[in-house]
Amino acid sequence: MLDLTPNLKEGFIETDIYSKPTDSHLYLPYSSSHPQHCKRAVPYGVALRLNRNWSSEKVRDKRTNEYKMYLKRLSYPKLLVESKFKKAFKIKRSELLHPKAKKR
Repeated sequence: MLDLTPNLKEGFIETDIYSKPTDSHLYLPYSSSHPQHCKRAVPYGVALRLNRNWSSEKVRDKRTNEYKMYLKRLSYPKLLVESKFKKAFKIKRSELLHPKAKKR
């Protein structure tokens, strides 16, 4: 709930991603010496967060473009970002809103 902005719109609660005005949206730079799997996980994690927290497609599309720009600024390859966002958005939002059962 801390990363959401709820708004009441026509009797319905609409949610949007919240970030502080001072947030510089710094993620792991693609040029870092971290393993590739770590760098590939960043755009996917960002996309999952966006997919989970939107309540209207208009809001999701707006935030998607913003967050892709943040990743581009950190030199993430466009094809990597696009593929990870596509993969994350294939998952139904309703599935993301329920906790996963842990495997034993």
